[in-house]
Amino acid sequence: MSPQAAPTGAPLGRETVTRSQWLTWIAKLAGLDLEDAKFVPLVGKGSKTTCAALVSFEDVNPKALVLMMGAAGLPGEKGLRKLAAALRES
Repeated sequence: MSPQAAPTGAPLGRETVTRSQWLTWIAKLAGLDLEDAKFVPLVGKGSKTTCAALVSFEDVNPKALVLMMGAAGLPGEKGLRKLAAALRES
């Protein structure tokens, strides 16, 4: 799992990673396949996703790139449960 800060200008989505050289590099370094990764919203504020994960299963191990808007930390218990479920399902 790699927690990363993401820009706050738009709701989080798969394109948040593909538009960022830094996040794309981190995903590649971790061996996370962005094309096959599942987008999992973890926390929202209104209609805006403020914390999400891209989850994939590579080399027998689940991997996740967790995106948090701005300086927000990891999600609370509910969001972490969603992440754990996605990692088990991958």
